[in-house]
Formats: sequence, structure tokens, C-alpha cells
Amino acid sequence: MYFDNSKRIFLLGPSHHHPLATIALPEVSSYATPVSDEPLALDTEIINKIRTASSTFETMSRRVDEREHSMELHLPYIHRKLQLTFPGRPTSEYPPLVPIMVGSTNPETERAVGTLLATYLADVSNAFIISSDFCHWGQRFGYTYYVSDAPQQKPPLPLSFDNLPQPPTTVSEAQDALQNVSGRSLRSNSELHTEIYDSISAVDIATMKAIITGSATQFLKILRTTGNTVCGRHPIGVIMAALEEYASVSGEEIGKFHFLRYERSSDPDVVSESSVSYVSAVAVI
Repeated sequence: MYFDNSKRIFLLGPSHHHPLATIALPEVSSYATPVSDEPLALDTEIINKIRTASSTFETMSRRVDEREHSMELHLPYIHRKLQLTFPGRPTSEYPPLVPIMVGSTNPETERAVGTLLATYLADVSNAFIISSDFCHWGQRFGYTYYVSDAPQQKPPLPLSFDNLPQPPTTVSEAQDALQNVSGRSLRSNSELHTEIYDSISAVDIATMKAIITGSATQFLKILRTTGNTVCGRHPIGVIMAALEEYASVSGEEIGKFHFLRYERSSDPDVVSESSVSYVSAVAVI
């Protein structure tokens, strides 16, 4: 994260606990972190401007805000990076935050909000951080999608950018990736033909290939085909829609995601085990 020239930092994360079909903005004006006694300020002016721009936005109470961890877990890292970027300055002089909680939104809502945020995305002094894990696999998550002919993942995890999908990727390549992850729910170990963790990798890699096309439609296709339980799929959908809107208005090439790292919490080899995948990526316009 580079905040040297940032005017403000937008932070989008999913809602894990609060039932939400739209998008919510905070009512508080600052966030405390363990890094300093001085809290990080929120850009209340921009938050209120966004709130009044569309009826899509709700207000999340302080209690809802405090319970949600998707954005909270980023705050100490953001705060520390700001300390290193602006040494000796009080937090009041740091770029303020614009937190946005994205609920279980439909594609139309994500497109509309992405169009609204594209104006801010076009301003290079704004930074955007999207919070998401990747695949949550296992019976405890209600997701045991299994690709029986998945290739062996090479090299072993973690994978860095040189072993991950990178732009440019065409729509036809994304469609090929869809065909390569045909599967079904795994119900017993007797159905195993290839390693479970190789199947998880195949689905995650196919999802990355869909994302780097820059097409929100391709991203939705892979999610519908595999059911991949990407917890931040809705915030990702919003920012992809924003990138597409920016490209259509500016006439410039769409800002595509470059994947940096991929790993998992564990490598399950029987159906009773579970795993959570983690992916990091950056898009520059």
C-alpha cells in the first residue's frame, strides 16, 4: 500500500453478521486502533455526500460497525503504514477513511454503486482497499465443491505473482477456465479421485482468471458455476464495476488486477476437514 499522495482511503468489506441486502455507511467519525492512542479519522464529508447520492445506502450503527471484522482487521496495518508514510505527523493529518460495508447485493446494485464510486476511482489521489478471503471449503461452511479431474497444483503453496494468473486474459480464456472446473459436491471419501486441495486450487485459480479479465460478468459466471465461497465477492463486484465504468468513460484500458500471493489455512485431504484460502491482488489505473 502506497499512501504518499493519497487524499483519502476507501475501505470496502463484506457484512458477516448483520443481515444486509444493500450497502451501509458508518455513523461514527473515527476508528480506534491498537497502534496509537490517536484514532484514524473518517471522511464524514465524503461519507455524507455518498449517502445522499442514492437510496441504496443505509447507515450502520456503531454496534453493527464494532461487530464486523472484515474492515476492522485492516485498520492496524493501515494505521502503521500511515505512520511510516507520514512520520512525526498527528493522525489528524493522515488521509481519512471512507469505510463501506457491502451486503448481499445483486449485480444491479453493484453496478450502480460501482458507477457512483468510479468518480472517486478516477482521482488518483484516492486509494481503495477491498477486504476479502477466498474459498471457504468444508462441511462446516456448507461448501464441498469438488473437481475430480483437477490438475496437481505446482509449485506448493504459497504461490507468488510469477505463478499466478496475470493480465492480459481474454474472455475466451476465462470461459475455458470455467470448463476446466466442472464439479459437484463431495459427500464421502470414497468419491475421491484427486486431492481435495488440488480441487480447491483449481477453483481459486479459475476465479482469479475471471477477475483479471476486468469483467464483472465473467466474475459472476465463475461464482455461479462453482459456488466459490469468496466472502468479499460483493465488494469485489462493486470495485470491478467501478473499474469498468472508469474505462468506458475515460476510454483508457481497464485497470486489471495483478495477483500477488495465494495460500490456504490448511490442505484438506478428507471430506471432514476444512480450509480457507487467502489471495492478495492490486489494480492500478
